[in-house]
Amino acid sequence: MSSYAAPLTRTQVMRAGAISADAEWPAEAIVNLSDLGRGVRWALAIEGAAALGIYAVWHLWRLWF
Repeated sequence: MSSYAAPLTRTQVMRAGAISADAEWPAEAIVNLSDLGRGVRWALAIEGAAALGIYAVWHLWRLWF
């Protein structure tokens, strides 16, 4: 069987009452904006440090050769 072939099983449709509202997490408990901001700042700092490191290696390479 090809790995691109989709399985021919029947999918089960969830009923509206299958998940109760009490079982779900409130949106405020899942997304904390200060943690999100901290993650974005860390990502930008890592990207900036990587870019400066690559530029420094390139610049030193151009000076020596």
